[in-house]
Amino acid sequence: MALTNIAVNAIEAMEPGEGVLQLSARSTFDGVVIAVRDNGRASLRRTSPAL
Repeated sequence: MALTNIAVNAIEAMEPGEGVLQLSARSTFDGVVIAVRDNGRASLRRTSPAL
């Protein structure tokens, strides 16, 4: 549900026809790393290890 909300918020912040949303995931020794990147107007560049 959290990833769905992130994706929806990112898409809503994009200009129609000009948005890019990238979701990626990779496994690590002790878990999973999920990365989300977009070019919407509300995009903030920050890293939160708690997510």
